[in-house]
Amino acid sequence: VGPGNIARLTGIIVNRVRNAANHQYVNAHQQALTELGQVVEQLHQKHGYRMRVFQPHIAETSAVTEAVNFQEHLLHRDESHPVSRQFAALSQDIVTHLRTLSPRS
Repeated sequence: VGPGNIARLTGIIVNRVRNAANHQYVNAHQQALTELGQVVEQLHQKHGYRMRVFQPHIAETSAVTEAVNFQEHLLHRDESHPVSRQFAALSQDIVTHLRTLSPRS
């Protein structure tokens, strides 16, 4: 990387999203996601800076906590788990987005 190159934030990964267990947290998470979308849009409108909020958001589940506690990747524990599928889809979204940033010659 030369001195004229500056690292640029390409996108945001949202994880540990609670969907149903505790409504207080679900509402707070939904509000935070709404506010994040507004901030991203303001950055675009005011400065022309487009940042991607990668999809899907990764849910917080007991399976993720167990995988962390056992120091195992969730895909190795249960590749059919919904969060495993979320990670796979998120990875694909990131790769697809990065390919659009640096197309092959």
